Amino acid sequence: MEESGIPQDKVFEISRRTFMGGIFGAGLLASLPASAIAAAMKRGGTLIVGLQAEPPTLSTAAASDFVTLCVSGQLYSTLVTVDLDFKPQPCLAKSWTVSDDGLVYTFKLQDKATWSDGTPVTSEDVRYTLLDMKPKADVIADASLSVISKVECPDDKTVVITLKGPDPSFFPWAMSLTNVSHIFPKHVFQGTVPRENPAAFQPVSCGPFKFSDWQRGSAVTFVKDPGYFFADDVFIDRVVFQVIPDPGARQLALERGDVDYIPYFALSPSAADALSSSSEAKVINAIRPQSGIIMMLFNLRQKTLANRNVRHAIGYAVDRRKIVDLALNGRARPGVGPIRDDNTFYFNPDIERYDPDVAKANALLDSAGFAKGANGMRFSLRIMYEAAGAGGATQAAAEIMREQLKAIGIDLQLMPTDTATWVSTALQKWDFDLTVGSFPTGPDPKIGFSPRFLTSNIKPQAGANSGGYSNPEVDRLLTAADNEPDLAKRADLYKQAQKIIVDDLPVLWLWEVFYPIATRKDLDGLPAGCMQTEPFVKVGWAA
Repeated sequence: MEESGIPQDKVFEISRRTFMGGIFGAGLLASLPASAIAAAMKRGGTLIVGLQAEPPTLSTAAASDFVTLCVSGQLYSTLVTVDLDFKPQPCLAKSWTVSDDGLVYTFKLQDKATWSDGTPVTSEDVRYTLLDMKPKADVIADASLSVISKVECPDDKTVVITLKGPDPSFFPWAMSLTNVSHIFPKHVFQGTVPRENPAAFQPVSCGPFKFSDWQRGSAVTFVKDPGYFFADDVFIDRVVFQVIPDPGARQLALERGDVDYIPYFALSPSAADALSSSSEAKVINAIRPQSGIIMMLFNLRQKTLANRNVRHAIGYAVDRRKIVDLALNGRARPGVGPIRDDNTFYFNPDIERYDPDVAKANALLDSAGFAKGANGMRFSLRIMYEAAGAGGATQAAAEIMREQLKAIGIDLQLMPTDTATWVSTALQKWDFDLTVGSFPTGPDPKIGFSPRFLTSNIKPQAGANSGGYSNPEVDRLLTAADNEPDLAKRADLYKQAQKIIVDDLPVLWLWEVFYPIATRKDLDGLPAGCMQTEPFVKVGWAA
């Protein structure tokens, strides 16, 4: 696909050779014929996934944190998936065609697709999900699906989607992202509040696995669904998502064989280093086009943080290179802005970098009228975060920032919590001063960048503009960029928006995430796709 003479693959320039050199298992298997893959794998057994926390729900219509995305990815299906080469592959849609003008997408659904309660999956489920359910449940989904003009269902297994205009983010990205386009059963969810529906906790699913058991605080168990349309390619019988809060204990569990797989967000940097040399494990340096950044959001409703000089002072006081070196063992890049600097097509290199400057930070706070007290402190701020976030690196980063901010008279009060409480308190109730989490910036800026800063997305939902940032010029630029089909003009608009946002500093970008995963030596097929939330299809143990 090309537009305006710029190849689509240039939109996402990542050093693929560097990262793909570390991917084996899934990458090698994917190149083999289906019969050869099946012959090379054992059938049966249980795959145990080590997580740092349990999911707050089992439905991406109710939450979109990474734990929920990973777990629910085994229960639900998107129309397509995207492989490790960023190419769309069949999933719930067995085939598709696109009109010459790029505005009409026709999907043919799998003939054998059924919900776990025995009801056939139909085109009406797709229409309900894309037009009614997901846009109301998730702001990123709303932004991604807003380009849809209509969804027609000429028969039970045909879906015709017509767009309002060309949109580079729509296919395959919007149609493959779990938080955007997991398809849900209309007969179960219609007329209900998704996050309150019992199916958010005991799902009616259409993925390779179906719900079996949830031992709160301990483990979630799924079993193979024999009615899944790709059932012959599902080699394992059971998946257990085991909650192990301590990163060292997760590492030891994998080395001992008590756990088979640790996803990137549950793998601590120290564990990645140790497991790289383990005789029982392998570390795969995977890539994700969602291009995550660990961000610290400022709550701009809070009077102190509404002061731009205060935010700039914090920006100059936090040494992000030191955080990367100490909290992540160098396994990341310091953050610089709302689009990662390895996304060279859209990244604006001419933004303020906020290099560490304690003297400048103190001067900014002095000029803002925040004098130091007798104890050397000017004021206190609460910082809320997932204690086990980023494999435990978030906790270490918070401790480092507490010392760094003390140097400019800010008393940083740490508030570690679990995933469900963080989502509910910080992202939905907005009860925070500062909050830290991992947020996507891709695979396209319309999906991962704009929703974080548009005034219209100040909503009590995960993935929204949780800090309450509002700038009319940014709204204008992002809205124009999101709807601009010419990629060169689009990039320029996004770069202008970045400049203003970084100057306003409603967010401090701490580090750009790397995506190492760890598995047992004999486990093949992971990651199962470039998002690392895809179904565990063609995943299993070598014969």
